[in-house]
Amino acid sequence: MGDTALYYAKRGAFVVAVEPVPNNYETMMKNLSLNPDLKPRIVPINAAVAGKDGSMDVKYSGRIDSGASTYATNRFTARIRSMKRSTLIKELEGMGIDINKFK
Repeated sequence: MGDTALYYAKRGAFVVAVEPVPNNYETMMKNLSLNPDLKPRIVPINAAVAGKDGSMDVKYSGRIDSGASTYATNRFTARIRSMKRSTLIKELEGMGIDINKFK
């Protein structure tokens, strides 16, 4: 929802914030807009990092849920985009982000 991304960005990190749950992603985007000085240090990604590219179902309990899981039996289900780590890296490179600065 952006709180961890904002925490590390405030301390000087460049952050790739991966948030798969649509409601949580919307909340993260609102939190980033409330912190315009830190927003340039954060790349928000609305997807899950998984073993394959495609989509998957994530279950969550309510509007904002930090306990979303593919294994839970929560009330709501969202079909979300999933991608392998290598796909995420390619996507970041396509945005002009040099991933070598993370090393």
